Amino acid sequence: MLRTGDIFGKMKLGAEVVGFCVIGAAMTLPVAVLAEATTQALLVVVAVVNASLIALKRRAPVTPIDVPVWVPWLGLLACLAVFGGSVWAVLA
Repeated sequence: MLRTGDIFGKMKLGAEVVGFCVIGAAMTLPVAVLAEATTQALLVVVAVVNASLIALKRRAPVTPIDVPVWVPWLGLLACLAVFGGSVWAVLA
């Protein structure tokens, strides 16, 4: 598995690069653009979490946390729908 340390040499450097990018964006972009980017990033993160739960349910159906299989599917579809609508609104 490729880690941030393999690309940048150190984990600290990767965090610094991300930090400088975030600070630079916060100082140069309008608040509305930052809010839209943050919303889209959070939707992607929640979609990845739901996809991970789907994969875990397939690998080990019996787990300490018992969630019906339709819950992560519904969450994933909802996140993708809202993300698609958000991108559509920006492009239109």
